[in-house]
Amino acid sequence: PAPPGPRFNDLITAVLYRDAKAVEELLAHGKWADKPDSRGMTPLQLAASLGDAPIAETLLKAGADPNRPGPGGETALTIARERKDAAMLGLLKQYGGR
Repeated sequence: PAPPGPRFNDLITAVLYRDAKAVEELLAHGKWADKPDSRGMTPLQLAASLGDAPIAETLLKAGADPNRPGPGGETALTIARERKDAAMLGLLKQYGGR
């Protein structure tokens, strides 16, 4: 049997797998909500690109910055706007996205 604890050791991986419970567990264990991957993309930007509002909201509640620029200067809001994702845009604006 697997030892108790988070299923993943990387927040980006948990977001990619769309595992909301693992995202919550990793954040509870002190993972940084805005830690970018090797390309400079944050978990929130990735959640926005996947259209995963529940994970995005979990990250925002944990302090993820909706205005943090990633590769090419894109923010989570920019990504949601490009995807025409009204629900994600509303969520990001609710948490200070500009």
